[in-house]
Amino acid sequence: MKAIIITIGDEILSGATVDTNAAYIAKGLISIGVDVTRRVSVGDNPPEMEREIRDGLSKFDIVITTGGLGPTDDDMTKDVICRVFDTELVEHEDTLKALERRYEQLNLTMSKAARGMAMQPKGATLIHNTLGTAPGILFDRDGRVFCSMAGVPSEMRSIVDQGLLPYLEKRGTDHVIIFKNISTFGIPESKLAERLEEAGFVPQNAKLAFLPSYAGVILRLRADGKSEAEVEEVIDINTKRILDVVGEYVFTTDSRSLLEAVTDLIKENHVTVSAAESCTGGLISKLLTDVSGSSGYFTQSIITYANEAKIDRLGVRPETIEKYGAVSEQTCREMVEGMLRTAGTDYAVASTGIAGPTGGTDDKPVGMVYLGVANRDRTDVRRFVFSGDRDVVRTRSAFTVLNMLRLRLLGK
Repeated sequence: MKAIIITIGDEILSGATVDTNAAYIAKGLISIGVDVTRRVSVGDNPPEMEREIRDGLSKFDIVITTGGLGPTDDDMTKDVICRVFDTELVEHEDTLKALERRYEQLNLTMSKAARGMAMQPKGATLIHNTLGTAPGILFDRDGRVFCSMAGVPSEMRSIVDQGLLPYLEKRGTDHVIIFKNISTFGIPESKLAERLEEAGFVPQNAKLAFLPSYAGVILRLRADGKSEAEVEEVIDINTKRILDVVGEYVFTTDSRSLLEAVTDLIKENHVTVSAAESCTGGLISKLLTDVSGSSGYFTQSIITYANEAKIDRLGVRPETIEKYGAVSEQTCREMVEGMLRTAGTDYAVASTGIAGPTGGTDDKPVGMVYLGVANRDRTDVRRFVFSGDRDVVRTRSAFTVLNMLRLRLLGK
């Protein structure tokens, strides 16, 4: 079965509101075997809305819209639905009662416009909205399913999870779609593609997509079929072939992020971590503490942006900075070892570099960073030169040092 998602609202087209609804709906549909092959955004323009809905119903098994179900003048979706399905708005008793309860709880008088929320297309199946007053509107006619939902993300998610997906599952899709993420770090997208090509890898009965980010490149496999067992076998065969070629760069095949992979290892090894940061300005610490329960392993960090701070707080020798500079292997080594002594943790990480856009020289260009990982047995410092603006350099530095820590914890 194929689906189209239509998001409605001038705020979507103008960029004032980011359309997260379509992504959530698409993930839900794919999880039950419905293939989303088109996404469209349209403004609060009834003729345009009607045209897109009619076009969708002529080409797709499932048409879903979000937005335009509220009580204000720019909420016109219900009127358009009535034209498309040749029906009229009638007052829906259960919706009206829900509205009355809501206004009574708020100790407010319900306005005429608010009461209009109870007007719903005659003949539609209404899906209860547990977090709001606008129910989902569903028509199932001539083998096509149409569903319109509120644009408020929390309300949309409630209707999708508790109403739409169960309805479609019960109706049956006779199709299975499975995705598999093979997450890599430390090798560019182009090099991954080159290695796979040189090894003669061609996906068998599957599709392969490359999804690059500053936290690595995800190789995403997709396979379709009639049964879960059949599709799982296809995914497994292709996964094994990919791992045979680029397995040294793979940090997980279970959809965890790099951060999750690192913090899981920290917890499994029962070790503590601290951070000494310069060019990353606290980003490494921020990432490590993004995970709930991080107080169990992350003890402290020191942002030593100025040379004096490196000397006073981490014990970096003045002559080291004078001879080699703040951005150097030697300074980074003394930073990470100083952090290890200061914090008394099992591991410490450190960063020093030139994030830009100013400050670079011929010998030390913008984007050059030194990253360090240390424990009581060994200190590793590596030099990198990252392209991109200031935020990109910082982000890539933070994720790279986390990967260095991951490899150390694995004994690599």
